[in-house]
Amino acid sequence: MKSSIFGLGYVGCVTAGCLAKDGHDVIGVDIAPGKVEKLAAGRPTVVESGLERLIAEGHRESASGRRRTVGGGTGQRASINCVGTPPVRTARWISRRFVKRPS
Repeated sequence: MKSSIFGLGYVGCVTAGCLAKDGHDVIGVDIAPGKVEKLAAGRPTVVESGLERLIAEGHRESASGRRRTVGGGTGQRASINCVGTPPVRTARWISRRFVKRPS
């Protein structure tokens, strides 16, 4: 299944790695070009035990043409929003400004 992950920080990078491991085509999107470039090169954007191996394996599969781990495209069947939801200091709720950005 084609999936797009919005936000390649901790949650997004781990999610992309896990989906790719299970054979899904994963398209990573982030406002920080460096994160997209790292993932496209087969390197994780965060430090987590086992993630480097997971991302590298997905990247090798991508290079062989068997699946894609990062890139552009259309036809995704799922889009997962993994952007941050920082708290608002003056209130008891979270800011949704980053959640609304990808839409």
